[in-house]
Amino acid sequence: MSRPIDEFKEETQRCIRCGLCQTVCPVFAETHEEQSVARGKLRLAQALLEGDVEVTPRLKEIMSLCLSCGACVSNCPSVVKTDKVVLAARAHATEKDGLPMPMNSVMIQQ
Repeated sequence: MSRPIDEFKEETQRCIRCGLCQTVCPVFAETHEEQSVARGKLRLAQALLEGDVEVTPRLKEIMSLCLSCGACVSNCPSVVKTDKVVLAARAHATEKDGLPMPMNSVMIQQ
C-alpha cells in the first residue's frame, strides 16, 4: 500500500544540504534548531521513507513546526519542494496515528 510520503523519495534526495534554507526560514530564526529548517525536515522525511524512524510524537511535533510559507523552496538552488514533503509527512503521520485529540473532536462535530 502506498503512503502519502512515498512519492517524495527523490525530492528528499535532491537536498544538497547547503544551508541556504536557514537564512530564510522564519521557524529556524526563532528556534535555531536543525530540525526546524528544511534540510533537517528533509533528512527526517528521508529516514521515515527508509524505515529508519517511526512516527512518534516528537517527529509529528517537528513536522508541525513548518509554516508552509515556501521561503525555503524559493531560496533552494535545487528547488526542493520541502513544503510538499512536510505536508506529505504530516499526512502519513495522520494516516498512521490519526488526528490529535482537539482536531479529532472538531472533525466529529462537523
